[in-house]
Amino acid sequence: MIDFLISAPALIALLTLTVLGIILSVDNIRFIDIAIDKLDGKNKSNAMNLSLLMAFLLRFALLLIVYWVVSLTAPFWDINLSWFRGGISGESLLLIIGGLFLLYKGTTEIHEEVEDRGYDVRKLTSEQSSIFGKSIWQTTLLNVVFSFDIVLLALGLTNRLDSTTARVIVLVAIAMTLSLLIVIIFKKSLLAIFKKHPSINILGLAILILVGFSMLVEGAYLSHLHLFGSDVGILSKSFIYGAIIISLLLLFIVIKKRKENIKGELTN
Repeated sequence: MIDFLISAPALIALLTLTVLGIILSVDNIRFIDIAIDKLDGKNKSNAMNLSLLMAFLLRFALLLIVYWVVSLTAPFWDINLSWFRGGISGESLLLIIGGLFLLYKGTTEIHEEVEDRGYDVRKLTSEQSSIFGKSIWQTTLLNVVFSFDIVLLALGLTNRLDSTTARVIVLVAIAMTLSLLIVIIFKKSLLAIFKKHPSINILGLAILILVGFSMLVEGAYLSHLHLFGSDVGILSKSFIYGAIIISLLLLFIVIKKRKENIKGELTN
C-alpha cells in the first residue's frame, strides 16, 4: 500500500484530486453558509457541523458504491446492430452515465456563472429558513450534489490506476479528506480568493467537462463499442492529468501576473 501511495502516478493523482476537491468544496461550503444563514447562533453552528459531517459520510459512502459498481466488469447487455456493437457492463455503464452527468453539470454551471451569475445564490436565499430541520434538509441536498461531482471526478481520474481497487479507494479517500479539511480550516481566505477570482471556479467547471468526456470515451472503450465501422479508442489519463495541471498552473501564473501589474499601476 505505501509503495503505491508514494509512487509518481499516485502522488500526481493525489495532488490533482486534492486541488480539484478544494475548488468544488469551496462552493459546497459557501452554499451551506447561505442555506443556514437565518438560523440563530447556536443552531447555525450545530447545522454547519452536522452538514460537514454529512459531507464526509456521503462522499465516502458514494465512493464505496461507485467503486463496487466499477468492479462489475462482466457484460450484462450485448448489442449487435449493423452500425453499433458492444457489450455493456456495470463499469462501462457507470462511466458513460457519469461522464454524461459531468458534461451536463459543467456546461450548465458555466452558463449560470457567465449568463446568469448568482442564480444559485438567489435561489438558496429565497428558500432560506429559520427552522433547523428544513435548513438541514437543504444542506443535505447540497452535499449530495457536490458529493456526486467529487466522487465522479475522482472515478474519471483514477479508474484502473492500480490493479487493486482498495488502494485506489484509499488514495481517493485521502484526497477527499485533505481537500475538505483544507477548506474547513481556511474557509474565509479561500472564499475571499474565489470571490475575487471567479475564473478559478470556471476552470474547475471546464475540468469537469474534460473529465466527463474522458469518462464517456473510457466507458465506450471498455464496452468495446464499434460505431459506424470504427472501434472507440481510449484517451490516456496522462494527457488528461497533463492538461489539468498545465491549465491550473497557467491560471495561477496569470492571476499572479495580473496582481503584479495592478500593483505596478498603483505605484506609478
